[in-house]
Amino acid sequence: MANASTNAQQTHKMMQGTGGVKDYLLIAMKGEIGLGLKPNMIAPGKKPGTTYVGARIRSAKVPEADRPKLAGNVVSLAFKNLTLNEAWPGITWEKMDASRASTQIGMFLRGSPDDSPQMLLDELADHKLASKMADYLIELLGEGNMVLSRDEIITWIDQTYAPAAQKIARAVAASNAIEAEIESSIGTFGMQAELMKKAYKSLPTEDGSDVPDIEDEGTDGED
Repeated sequence: MANASTNAQQTHKMMQGTGGVKDYLLIAMKGEIGLGLKPNMIAPGKKPGTTYVGARIRSAKVPEADRPKLAGNVVSLAFKNLTLNEAWPGITWEKMDASRASTQIGMFLRGSPDDSPQMLLDELADHKLASKMADYLIELLGEGNMVLSRDEIITWIDQTYAPAAQKIARAVAASNAIEAEIESSIGTFGMQAELMKKAYKSLPTEDGSDVPDIEDEGTDGED
């Protein structure tokens, strides 16, 4: 998920995480306090046939040099000296100290990489996941506090989850290719290795190599 963060740094402001890396997209400001977003997880759900997709949100005071340049960018007296709790009252924080607060948001999707990848791929396609996450955050933080548009947030979320979605797409293509090859080979003896080779050669890859499994992205040690 590093590519999307790198691209975002070129056009949007980023917030620093616990590890010292600016890997949170700054999406909202209230006075001097910013709210950052970092998608961090695609993992099998506890219920079979589901997948959990999550992101970390983090709030902290943003140095003036890292604040977005907005029209009338003046800290309102009403927002002076806000505590983290006062800045975002609708959020239940998992971790909080004097300098930062963080928590995890997420949702379960129907489908899983193992037994129903096409269903999961459909859930990730056409900005469905990104739109739901963006709308949830805008409602949670208040539209007037957002420093990025809904479309900008959706685009960034989609880019961040794109590598995982591409793995799922390759898994779907591989499954379809193998199924087609098996169907065409029913009733005919042959070498299993050759059958698999023929199936994978039909995929749009450079070397016909095996399709990698989807991995749990984890939390990258954050918080």
